[in-house]
Amino acid sequence: MESNTELQITGIPLNIKDILSKISLDTFTKITFNDCGLTDEDVIILTNKLQSNTSVTELNIIHGTVNKNGINAIANLIKYNNTIQKLNISDLFCINFMPIIEAFEYNKSIINLNLSYNMIDNNHYVCLNNALKINNTLQYLNLRHTNSQEMHFGIWTLCTESLIINTSLLDLDLSHNSFYNETVYTIHELQNINQLIQIII
Repeated sequence: MESNTELQITGIPLNIKDILSKISLDTFTKITFNDCGLTDEDVIILTNKLQSNTSVTELNIIHGTVNKNGINAIANLIKYNNTIQKLNISDLFCINFMPIIEAFEYNKSIINLNLSYNMIDNNHYVCLNNALKINNTLQYLNLRHTNSQEMHFGIWTLCTESLIINTSLLDLDLSHNSFYNETVYTIHELQNINQLIQIII
């Protein structure tokens, strides 16, 4: 589906490489690939075209299998694109989003990030903690249903370090995750200290 400002490909596996080779992305402000069989090669072609793009402000890559090369390509896009403000990379079959999270130490444009329905463990949260000590642009972060068995230390680190001093993040969605009572207490304590942020658990 294509409109004057939105490119949306949903549900039917297509030859994405062929589609991307035939169109210019310069007229679009929103691009969505949802459950359409996107491959690493497709992601690399897409992100290469978007690195210097100045029209697209919203990118959605939802429900697919993106491996190491695709994740690295998205991370490079985050580092070098200065126009995208809303990024949704939810429900991807991948276990290592570390390069994407690390890229937010450099990004100055994205205000809304959706990582929901991905497997985010302690290491990812510690990495996110480091990024949020530097990033002062991100305002909305969706980590809904990112539960793993090893996330509690990471959440504690996030709440006792970066989110105490970060003044840009306004909304953090941690709903549909399982927490120890101590983790819930730490989240509530953070909200007493940083009253700018709303946390949903």
